[in-house]
Order: sequence, then C-alpha cells, then structure tokens
Amino acid sequence: MTALLCLFTEEVNSGQSFMNWPLHITLVPWFELKDDKLSSFLDELARVGKVIGPLKLDTRGVAYFSHDRVKVTLINNDDSLFRLHNKLLKLLDRFHVNLEASKYTANHYRPHITHNKHGSMIPKSISVNKVHMVVKTEGNYRKIIKEINLGGH
Repeated sequence: MTALLCLFTEEVNSGQSFMNWPLHITLVPWFELKDDKLSSFLDELARVGKVIGPLKLDTRGVAYFSHDRVKVTLINNDDSLFRLHNKLLKLLDRFHVNLEASKYTANHYRPHITHNKHGSMIPKSISVNKVHMVVKTEGNYRKIIKEINLGGH
C-alpha cells in the first residue's frame, strides 16, 4: 500500500475518504508498506505517538512550493515536531521503507500547512493531537485508515 503520515489541522475522521485534501502538515511523504506489515507498523506507530505529547505550533507566513503552484503556511521551528518527524523516519527505516520524496525529510524537512482549494483561514497558533495514516485508493482518492493519539490520550 502507498501511504503517508500527517497531522490534520481541521476536523477529520478515521475512515474518511477525500479527493481534495483537508488542511494538513505532512510528517513523512508517500511510502510503500507491504500489507502484511501494516498491523505491526501501526503498533509501532502507536508507541511513537505515546512518547510525543500533543503539539502546539505557531505559523509564520505564507510561501509557495512546487514552482509557485502550492500555497502553504510555514510552521515555526518546533523541537517536538522535528523530534516526531525524526522518530517516524527511524520507524520507517526499521520497516525497510523507501520514501518517494526523501529529499524533503530529515535536515531538509520544512514543516508547513498545505492549503486546500477552499481557501481556509490558517490561525497563528494550532494544536494537533493525532497522527493520521493516509493511503492512496482508486482514482485520485485518499483515505484515512488510522488515527494515532499523541501522548497516548
């Protein structure tokens, strides 16, 4: 399965499918995970979530990525967000997963909220308490298959 891990900054539900992305912060880009590894991967993901508490993040302005086609709001540098990102990279490494866009990870990770086509307002400060695993489905749809609470709550 092709999946990614992110933090949604607006209300979503596990099992929800969408074509237009809700506002989100990508934690790690798309990766391939063998179906028979999913259960153990989710168990390990839950363990990672327990050691990182809910995040309170501050935004710092708008930028444009992908040749000015994708509008984003940048996130101020936050140690806990980078710690979560790096723990997730280590988890993926333990599962021998290759990332599709690894050039945007580790020291090159630039946390941001990707805007959707609806032009939602982005607050100066946001709180997030769940990591979401999203998979590609038929057509151009995506589906949230798992929510992991941060801090074990």
